[in-house]
Amino acid sequence: MNSKYLFLFVFISVFFFACDIITTEGVFYAEKAEAPDTTQNPDVIERSVLLIEFTGHKCPNCPKAHKTVKELSAIYKEQLIPISIHAGILAYPQGTYTYNFLTAEGTDMYKSFGISGIPIGVVNSLDKNNLKSNEGWATDIENLIEITPNIDIQMTHSEKENVITTTVKYKTTEDITNKLKICVYLIEDKIVSKQDSSGIEIEDYLHRHVFRDSYTATIWGEDLKNTELIKDTEYIETFTLNFNNVWNRQNCYVITYIYDDLTKEVLNAKETKLIEEK
Repeated sequence: MNSKYLFLFVFISVFFFACDIITTEGVFYAEKAEAPDTTQNPDVIERSVLLIEFTGHKCPNCPKAHKTVKELSAIYKEQLIPISIHAGILAYPQGTYTYNFLTAEGTDMYKSFGISGIPIGVVNSLDKNNLKSNEGWATDIENLIEITPNIDIQMTHSEKENVITTTVKYKTTEDITNKLKICVYLIEDKIVSKQDSSGIEIEDYLHRHVFRDSYTATIWGEDLKNTELIKDTEYIETFTLNFNNVWNRQNCYVITYIYDDLTKEVLNAKETKLIEEK
């Protein structure tokens, strides 16, 4: 084949096929599907997918999973809600790793899931059988992101004397009689502290989406006050949390999600900043 035509053929092939995927250092993600246009149809509820990641500052492989979360967040933006739970022996403060990321609630979930190694995570589920390494998160998110949820969640926050009050409003698009539970968490973003990365100690590592506390008595949440949800009916519940002044308010977010107590499937989730930017 004439070299001029061969070059043209290769150029056209690369141009068309390169548009189908996004690649980052050998990791391939399908192109993000268009989210529902809620500006044209305000009745369409936007899907948000929850990703609970278990990690630790002494875990040498965990920064690879953090990178996966960052890449997925760049694709799905506010539709992906990550939570990083520091738990297990590799999360203990020890030696020069002095920062304490541990929480009793996070440790409870870690042990209940029977986790033996990190990094590992679960997408839109509280079923330990759905735990996967970071290589499997992209597929799970892609399979869920276009499914219109049957429940909408909204939140507002107020504070008085270090007590945060979060008001949650939710409404369904169908009658629901299954037993549902609600979880409300506080997370802190952008904590600078030490991290092992493939055996290299990084002193000023940026820790993202760190689980801090649960508004409810346990990390598993509590039953919805309404045992049967009627279509298009708005329900309101209020939760309170004592704020720890060690945390940076400006970097704190509140995450609420509702899940089916039988299947452990997360029906929908919502994340808002604790202090809204004006």
